[in-house]
Parts: sequence; structure tokens; C-alpha cells
Amino acid sequence: MRNLIPVFGIEARLAMQRQAQYRGAAFISILGFLIEPIVYLIVWQTVTSQTGVIDGYGVTEFTSYYIVWTLVRVLKLALAPGS
Repeated sequence: MRNLIPVFGIEARLAMQRQAQYRGAAFISILGFLIEPIVYLIVWQTVTSQTGVIDGYGVTEFTSYYIVWTLVRVLKLALAPGS
């Protein structure tokens, strides 16, 4: 039984490394998921601040659109069958 104590320590260390790996991948995935709408929002805010209203859409409408779009993307992924 005493011979198994080092094995348990190694297993615990490996389990913690596996969990850290998956957390890192999840963090990168979430970061990438959130960066896309933020970049679009910044681009359209810059365009509308320079040119004014575009086809009736101003900064407020673009901001609302990208907030709703991000929420729909999150709900689509969270409620997708098989996830």
C-alpha cells in the first residue's frame, strides 16, 4: 500500500494539469467568441462617428444590434441539441 502513495501523487498532479489545460482552452474559446462582436462594434462606431447615420442606423442602433447578436449567439450555443 505504501508503494501506491507516490502513484497517487503523480495521478493527482496529472489530473490538475489536465484540468488546467481544459480551462485554458475554454478561456481562449470564450475570448475569441467575445472579441468578434467587439471588433465589429468598434468598426461600425468609428464609421458612424465619421459619416453620421447610415441608412437610418446610428451608433445606438449598431450598439443594440451587436449586443442582441452576441446574446443570440450565446443562447444558440447553450441551447443547441447535443451540447
